[in-house]
Amino acid sequence: MAQSDYVLLLGGNFKPLHSRFRDLGGYYNGLGYAFPKEREGVLRNIIADMPGATLVKVPLEGDTFESLHETHKIAFLRAKLLGVEMELRSFSTEALIPLDELTPEHIKFSSLLEYQKSDLLGLLDERDKLKRTISWHEGMEKALSSPSSRGVDIKFLSEYKNVRYLLDNAPEMPSLVNRLDENKKLVSLIPRGILGMIVSAGGVGKTHILTQLGVVVAIGGKWLGEFEVEKPGNVFMGLGENSDEDIHRLLRKTSKSLNLSQEECLQAENRLSVMSFLGMSSSFILKNKPTELFQGLLDNLKKKEPVDGWSLIILDPISRFSGASAETDNASATELIALLEKLPLELKGRPTLLFGHHMNKTGISNPFTDQGASRGSSALTDGVRLQINLDRGERKEVDPEIVTMRVVKSNFTAIPAPMILIKDSVGCLRKRPEKRILVKSTSGLSHD
Repeated sequence: MAQSDYVLLLGGNFKPLHSRFRDLGGYYNGLGYAFPKEREGVLRNIIADMPGATLVKVPLEGDTFESLHETHKIAFLRAKLLGVEMELRSFSTEALIPLDELTPEHIKFSSLLEYQKSDLLGLLDERDKLKRTISWHEGMEKALSSPSSRGVDIKFLSEYKNVRYLLDNAPEMPSLVNRLDENKKLVSLIPRGILGMIVSAGGVGKTHILTQLGVVVAIGGKWLGEFEVEKPGNVFMGLGENSDEDIHRLLRKTSKSLNLSQEECLQAENRLSVMSFLGMSSSFILKNKPTELFQGLLDNLKKKEPVDGWSLIILDPISRFSGASAETDNASATELIALLEKLPLELKGRPTLLFGHHMNKTGISNPFTDQGASRGSSALTDGVRLQINLDRGERKEVDPEIVTMRVVKSNFTAIPAPMILIKDSVGCLRKRPEKRILVKSTSGLSHD
């Protein structure tokens, strides 16, 4: 339950009690010592014989005491940062360099004396440390804000009135794309509303296979000629390494490879949204906080939401959206996963989100990859619900390029057998025909 107020201790000589007040969870806020509400009784005993000392209850106004403490720390740190920046400003102004763009190199290669450079470099280092500390406390302030705003509402199962989790049958998990299992029963290959990734080395075909999936979801039919789309839906594709002209070429050769009719192309145009992020600073996360670009994308996806919502969101490659440290730092990667999970949760239709990701060096040289093949932080593999690897196969000179598609992680479905794909002349992938079709006949027929 959120606290409604806190107590502020005013008047009196409290300097000798500073350590004790700190042990009680208090801090000096410029007017007096602030304490959590539950410390009121202890404090009244302490100040009983202290002339001039008084306790005042102050409303929290939707905050928590902890977040209020962080707000005070941030104000103190910002004041300190302002002082440091004032000392740097004279050099910045004289050198005609904006303060925010001032770097150690500007100081090192200036005409200043060495002791002056040393002082300025020390100030610059202190500025950067203060900025990082402020950013951390801002994150803590947000995390410690009113519990009601964090959506934490613990209940026993008996308190849920509309469903009995142990007695009622749960609804079937919706599916985006289906496959036939060994008993010829239709089961899900890609569930609806999950976060997944397709991993491959560069040039193997992850962008093509994701584009093929996007187009097929938009019109209905079979992905890779094998896997049935549950029902046509709306798709957003964000491509980080392709210009608008690249995307035009990619979509045109996909439509030709799939032998789409004019009617199907028009249907896809109404359901498929594609955006190039090439040349943009497109990180979704900075210092463990969502960027303006991420929020802008989410807002626009909501604004453009069709009546029946989105079915699929594709981001390729994730390195363009992950920020500087998410591929190497597990904590940052976990924050990224949580951010990506937010998209399906906040969008109508509960879309599946799939992203393309690069394969590590070990995976590139291994024709039988597993979950460990994705590049960088293991938190990406840990966080997704589905991982599909594309392994480059051995190729004879007369044969088409072969790619093996492996589902190496699936939290909600059984793992199917690997599937052999071939790459056609324009780079699109499809199921390999029966081997006998690929064998050159004595009548001189060319390969399929």
